[in-house]
Parts: sequence; C-alpha cells; structure tokens
Amino acid sequence: RSNKIIPFRDICPEDYPPKHAMLHDRRKKEIDEYENYMGTQVREWNGVGMRDEDIELPEIVKVQDYKYAVWSTEYPYESQSSAWNNEGDYVGSKDGSRYSSGWIKPNHPFMRVYEVLDETDEWVGFSSWFVGNYGHFVHDHLPTISYLRSVVPETAKFLLIDSKVARSVLKTIDPDFYNNRIKWIKLDEVYYIKKGTLTLAVRHSFQITLGCCNGFDSMRQWIAQARPHMTHNDNERDHRLIVYYSRQPHTYVTSKTMAFPKHGRVMERNHEGQVLKTIIQAMQRHNLKEEFVIFNGKHHNSSEPLPMELIFNIFRNAKTIIGPHGTGIGGNFAWTNPFPTNCAERTQILEFIPGTESVAVANTHPFTSYYNIIRKWPLDYHNIVYSKNSTLNTTYIDLDDLNSALDYMWGGGDPSSNSLLS
Repeated sequence: RSNKIIPFRDICPEDYPPKHAMLHDRRKKEIDEYENYMGTQVREWNGVGMRDEDIELPEIVKVQDYKYAVWSTEYPYESQSSAWNNEGDYVGSKDGSRYSSGWIKPNHPFMRVYEVLDETDEWVGFSSWFVGNYGHFVHDHLPTISYLRSVVPETAKFLLIDSKVARSVLKTIDPDFYNNRIKWIKLDEVYYIKKGTLTLAVRHSFQITLGCCNGFDSMRQWIAQARPHMTHNDNERDHRLIVYYSRQPHTYVTSKTMAFPKHGRVMERNHEGQVLKTIIQAMQRHNLKEEFVIFNGKHHNSSEPLPMELIFNIFRNAKTIIGPHGTGIGGNFAWTNPFPTNCAERTQILEFIPGTESVAVANTHPFTSYYNIIRKWPLDYHNIVYSKNSTLNTTYIDLDDLNSALDYMWGGGDPSSNSLLS
C-alpha cells in the first residue's frame, strides 16, 4: 500500500462539504433542532472556508534577525506570542484586531534575550492556546505544526514549548522529527534568531483550523507517512477494535473487568453497565468479529496513563469509537486509519452529546460536539443525546437510541448520509 493519502474532498464526495453529523433520535423535532444548530455553527464558525478554502491555512511569514517568544497568560484560552526586531517591526496586527490571532506587540516585562540561535539556517514558530493540554495539542497545535513541516525545508528546526504532551505525541508520531528537528523552549524566554530565517504561522482568527476541508490533510499525510502500518506489529495490521471511551478510570480491558471510582461528568455506574451490554449485543447481532475494548487513557485500576504508543495503536485499529464528548475522542481521532478510500472505509464515531433537554451536562448550550473541529478528518460521524435526567456530574443515554444508531452503523446504513430525515 502507498503511504500517500487520498485528499479529504475525494474520500466521500457524497458527504462533502460535511455540514453536520447524523443524530439518532426518535424525536423529529430534536433532529431538526440539531441539524439547524450544527449547520449554523459550521457556516458561522468555519463555514467561510466553504467559499474560500485558503482561510483554514495560516499565513506564512518569514523574517530575519528577529527575536521570538511565547508568553505565559492568565487563562489557558489566551494565546500570546511575539516576533520583533530592533527597529520596532513586529509580527501581528498594528490596530489590535483579532487578525493577528495571538501575535502581539512585545510589551512583556521579561524582554531580556535568553539565548541566541545561530546554529541553523531556518527556524520555525507558531502561536497557540492551551499549552500542555492533550486534546488541544492534537486538534489545534498539531495541524499547524504539520502544515509548517510541509512548507519549510527538511533541515528547518521547530521552536516548540516544552511539555510532556508535546514530547509524547511527537515522539510517537515521528521519532526522527522528534530527535532531530525540535528545540524545546520555555514560556517567557526570548530567543534571538541572529542568522538565517524565522518562519511563522499566523492564523486569521481563532487558534483552530478554520474552514473546510483540507486543513488536516498535511497532518494526516505526515502521520500516514511516518506511521503507515495499522499497528506497531505488522502481523496484527488486520486486528480491528470496537472502542468504548469511558470517563471512568477503567481502561484497555474487556467488559468483564470494570471499576468505577469517582470522576467528573461520568455515566452512572449501573447505566454504563447496560450501555456496554447493549453494545456487545449489537456486535453479536451484526456478527462483528472485532475485539471490544474499554478505554479511558489509564491503566486498569490505576491513575497511571497508558503509554502513548499503546493509545496510538488502539485508535489506529478502531473500526468504531463510542462514547461521551471528551478528550478520549477529541484527542485521539487523529490516530485513526488515515488511508480510507471511500465513505464506508472511514472510522465510525458515535459521540454522546447534550441535547435540548440535557443542556446541564455541558453547562453551556445543546449539541456540544467535536464535530465542528474535527470534521476535516475522514470520519463517519454520528451522535446521540444525553437523556433529560442527566446532570453535569452524572449522565444517561437512551438505550433505544443507542441500539438504533448501532443498527444503522453496523447494519448497512448509508455511510455517506448525514441525516435520518433525508
């Protein structure tokens, strides 16, 4: 098999550009409200890309003899970086508009040069938010790093904020890049690129990949090229999984071994047992031979996280991922099969999200989903909503809706459709 991916737009033309996922619900009104809300979000949030696809790719700015720093911020959702020279020039908007997307005029109290960088011809930097957060690193930082990697020389070195998350992910994806093309830097330290050039990615608004729909292709191509096999063991490349993501701390085990200590916004213990039983029965009903595993990112009965290599292999081999809105989905979608050639070969996701009667789960608004962010990855995306007795701490779903969703996904439902009403 070639390590070259098929562009996103060509994998499932029938579902392009993707407008929303498929909601499985017995209430037509709920589906109508979902499709209207999600469609509006796609149009308003990153729908501009349907008219101008370049909006999802950052502007590339090259400068010389510049200083560079990423600043610490009061809140994780803030992003502040600076690149400037001794003549008063700097990267970013001069009128304070959001166009500069995190690039600000240098006015930090700590402006002393920490290190002069003159050992290579080209350095690379970018600005982003939620430093050290696993999910945001994968769906916000990594697409920008990947795009930069695709447009700079192979000898260019990346100036990346040091964090356990960044180290773990990049070492797993591409050990050669990790070992040879990164200089780890710290917040609030100024680096002076005295020789060569500094290449920067300047987003147009938020620190996410806006638009539709090729903004993740460079990331998918990088992962496919660096990690082409379905598993680390070539002999297991055809071993597929049904992955249930739980917010309870039991993990990579069969459903026979379970533990339920407290955790935030989790499914009620006995109800989750019913959910697992429903999934297993649906697998049997549809004669699925895949292995069923339960995942929450940690070792069984332990707070110790799973090795990144194992997490990568679990999701690379997933046929279907089922579970609540959370980092288990939003942080691991990128490890799924990068090589689908049509609608049916895409990895399936069934995400549990708040509905009109269960807004309390998200404490914001209904239909909070990762779909808007990760719809640029080749996924066959489905949703069901939490039941109205769900709260911010304890959640429930309708088992009939779960069964309907699984019967559609595993029983021959059209993988190119995004609506039960069509």
